[in-house]
Amino acid sequence: MKKAKSISPANKISITSDTISRTVQGEEVILNLRTGMYFGLNPTGTQIWSLLKGGLSLVEVSNKLTEEYGIPLRRAQKDVMNLVQLTAKKGLVEAKR
Repeated sequence: MKKAKSISPANKISITSDTISRTVQGEEVILNLRTGMYFGLNPTGTQIWSLLKGGLSLVEVSNKLTEEYGIPLRRAQKDVMNLVQLTAKKGLVEAKR
């Protein structure tokens, strides 16, 4: 597996071309067509994924979570970065250039 490009909060993320996802009973199921690996997200992860697919930067996604759930910005930023780094390691997303 190739090394993931470094991701910062200012980045926008793109879903890799060999990744598909669908919402099933309120949770996102993600499949990497190249590896056959699938990944499931809880409702919060599903919300983050949806915002990322909408083209928002990681900062914008964190701000939306803070507004929607009333959580501290630092926690939202940490949750967003954790999900993005995990999915990047699995080859599901990459930083836009």
